[in-house]
Amino acid sequence: MSRALGILEAMSRVEESLGLVAISKLVGLDPTTAHRLLQTMQQHGFVTQSQVDGKYSLGIRVFQIGNSVTRLTALRQVVRPFIQVLMERTGETANLAIKDGLEAAYVEQVTGPHFLRTFTEVGRGIPLHATAVGKALLIGASEVEIKRLAAAGLGRYTDRTITTREGLTAELERCKEQGYTIDDEEFEAGARCLGAPIVSSDGRIFCAISVSGPVTRMTRERAQSLVPVMIKSAAEISQALRVAGPSLP
Repeated sequence: MSRALGILEAMSRVEESLGLVAISKLVGLDPTTAHRLLQTMQQHGFVTQSQVDGKYSLGIRVFQIGNSVTRLTALRQVVRPFIQVLMERTGETANLAIKDGLEAAYVEQVTGPHFLRTFTEVGRGIPLHATAVGKALLIGASEVEIKRLAAAGLGRYTDRTITTREGLTAELERCKEQGYTIDDEEFEAGARCLGAPIVSSDGRIFCAISVSGPVTRMTRERAQSLVPVMIKSAAEISQALRVAGPSLP
């Protein structure tokens, strides 16, 4: 993996296409090894080979990834002021997450002021079925998507975790009607979280927000009192992203 990444990095530093020997010299590999790695990367769209001179250049997959990174950076820049306000409104750590395959991933966070708080980490993958932000990302998911997720395994994290497809489907229906989600010690014992989906102009859910805290402070009653704040913040972010432009979702 590191050698393949080395080839991509070396190719990104030059503007012209490169032959096998030139690439081998740039990365310090023998031509046989370099050729094998290039063939694998070509199969996955990371490099392309000219049919005329046999030289290699970066493939479309590299540019797709780069575009995704650019869009993610823009998303974070637009949303961060809103989750800062959400933290101030609730006094709890506020998060922004996106769907990443069969998981959710935190991409932005504003930490709450309390010494005692739940542990979340930007970049950390978390389960969709057992977290408030994950369930918010699943609202409106197709039956095929839910089946695929269930087939991969709905892991149990606490005795409150939903571990069946039927249970998850019923939970998502409730969440859709309510307009928000809750993780009631389903992922981590002693932690309670609220989530809400961010909806694009065409009705797609492309990211979600959450606030989280220990159950000693985030009681069920307090969590319920924060629901209007979550829904308001989600609506504000959805509107801001629509104004920012169609390339963000």
